[in-house]
Amino acid sequence: KDVNFSNILPKTLEIKLKETAEISMGTEISEKDIISIQELCDQVIDLIREKERLLDYSKNKMNSVAPNVSRMDTGGAVWGCGALLSFVVANSMVEQADALLPAGGVRGKRVLEIGAGTGLVSIACKIAGAAFVHITDGSEKYTKLARYNAHKNLTNEEKAEGLVVSQYVWGSKLSQEILDSMPIDVLIMSDCMYE
Repeated sequence: KDVNFSNILPKTLEIKLKETAEISMGTEISEKDIISIQELCDQVIDLIREKERLLDYSKNKMNSVAPNVSRMDTGGAVWGCGALLSFVVANSMVEQADALLPAGGVRGKRVLEIGAGTGLVSIACKIAGAAFVHITDGSEKYTKLARYNAHKNLTNEEKAEGLVVSQYVWGSKLSQEILDSMPIDVLIMSDCMYE
């Protein structure tokens, strides 16, 4: 209020600035408000600690259950988009799935997944009734992982009827194995591009 701005602001603007500053000073924080703010801060800190504890637990559990997978890089992890897309495929009758999938989901469709990593989305497609699923990844390590996961999670009938796993680096020339899979009704590239 007592600061002189006349050497940098015109008089009318200086008056308006001081009037606005007086109005926008806010209100006093009561003792009750301070206690509530401190309690909320404590809750946030507790949640952060719990998140860290759960992360440590899941890392330790993963290391004990599947140590080889725990040491894998990006292709050996199930990422958020892949998990969500698998859920959508598995629940393809929900209205929201129509935005991501063809009408009726993947049942009876021919699916090609590029950059499959663990193969989760392709496996979900096969379980959801896809007629044919071709799982690909650019890494031999992850095509082996996807093949293993498909073997462990699909019935013999699902595996026997239209399931192919092969290595393919997306952007490269299509392999004969992929060309033999044509035509494709659904192309999936989940979590292939990220920063």
